[in-house]
Amino acid sequence: MKILTSRANPRAKTLRSLAREGDPRGRTVFAEGVRLLEEALMSPRVRLNTVVATEEAAGRRREKALVDRSRESGARIVPVSQELFAWISPLPSPPGIAGVVDLGEENGETRLEEGDGPILVLDGVQDPANVGMILRAAEAAGVSSVWLTAGAVDRVNPKLLRASAGSLFRLKPSRLPPGAVKRFRAAGRRIIAAVAAGGEPPESVELGRPFVLVLGAEGRGVSPAWEKEADVRLTLPLEGSVESLNVAVTAGVILFEAMRQRREKAETGKR
Repeated sequence: MKILTSRANPRAKTLRSLAREGDPRGRTVFAEGVRLLEEALMSPRVRLNTVVATEEAAGRRREKALVDRSRESGARIVPVSQELFAWISPLPSPPGIAGVVDLGEENGETRLEEGDGPILVLDGVQDPANVGMILRAAEAAGVSSVWLTAGAVDRVNPKLLRASAGSLFRLKPSRLPPGAVKRFRAAGRRIIAAVAAGGEPPESVELGRPFVLVLGAEGRGVSPAWEKEADVRLTLPLEGSVESLNVAVTAGVILFEAMRQRREKAETGKR
């Protein structure tokens, strides 16, 4: 198979744009490194369309096995020179292997009320690293779905994918559709907003039954519209001189408290 070497090649230009700017359609994401590609192959909710690899990377045992599995699954294999891969990749130390993963359409209408776990709404959260870490914590804490409001980071941001360590492939956040609040309430879910001050501590709130957790953007917090909709407001009690926590840390604290309460409730029900 011919090795791609030219920066002028249309496919190379498309890959570079995808790797550095993301897909303007919000559908495909550029995943770098063998671990993320393995995660994509294992996830039934996404499809690995293309694998890009240098000759050196494809010669390593783990990467070779990945290339073989990808080819068997129907993915296109694109060999590239090391120089071209370095030009495509935004990473300071390119791994030599990457892929284009199709997340599918943002299907908000059919997934809005699915699952028994918490639902997470990220209200204008723009930092891709924070959103990626939130997705990782959300998956670990049993969140059913994650939704992004207008103004939040695009789900296909490559930094978001790297920070999520593959959780993006399984949770697949989507833009929140119109009428979501009404549908949340119709499904019996309370809306809980995390606020910087004036709210109740998480351990004093009933989090053992389905709810919607709204987290606001860094610095700005939850928008007035969402705060007005909230049935409950939560505030993490802080000691010392710390005024606030990173939004990803806040998400983790609240979601794991919710998981603790669910497990405690389940254990009590067994007795």
